[in-house]
Amino acid sequence: MMGQLAAEKDVESLQQIGGRSRCCLDAFLVTSVIFLFVSVAAVAAVVVMERLPPPTSNSEITGELPSCKRHNFAYLQATESRLQNCTMLFAERLRDESCSVGDDFRFNEDHSSLTPQREGNYFVFVKVNLTCVHKCPAGLLRLDVGGKMSCELRLPDKADTALVSKQCWTVQRLGTEGLQTDMTVFSEGQQDNYRLDNWRLELETSGWGMFLVGTDDRTL
Repeated sequence: MMGQLAAEKDVESLQQIGGRSRCCLDAFLVTSVIFLFVSVAAVAAVVVMERLPPPTSNSEITGELPSCKRHNFAYLQATESRLQNCTMLFAERLRDESCSVGDDFRFNEDHSSLTPQREGNYFVFVKVNLTCVHKCPAGLLRLDVGGKMSCELRLPDKADTALVSKQCWTVQRLGTEGLQTDMTVFSEGQQDNYRLDNWRLELETSGWGMFLVGTDDRTL
């Protein structure tokens, strides 16, 4: 009788251990899939940022409203090259008869804000390129996208025109509120700590954007 009870307890123990192992394995598989998905999205974003074409003035010449074929994608290009504490100014990036803000977004040019039209998980990215025009001070540049992502770039003390670049990205759950990008600067060893004289943003290759990667019910 005692042997039978011990055998039953051993079976129950093995079942509990097996159940825990399956739970750990399931959690590991889910984590691995999420990591793989985010990695693929990161690669896609880098490719998109690298292949963004230069702007053109065709739409400005014709005065026609450009069509947006990439509904789930939006990209804004910086329009002010000076570094200062401010809410950054952006514009849509136009090429031929296409625009860089898809139909699933709304861009408010007056406030330089970008608003997703539906809730979901978004890949948000920032790309900045800066040039030193003459004897630039060392400092720190920080960009904050609507409190959802912060991107920092430490600037060296330079006297040449070498390009300094930084790319940042994150995946965030977003609602339908407008997002603005705030710039904060800090210079080292200068009386005015909030200026980075002679550093300039390269406007054609600096900007930020996002694209929808998934919603509650499905992944794109």
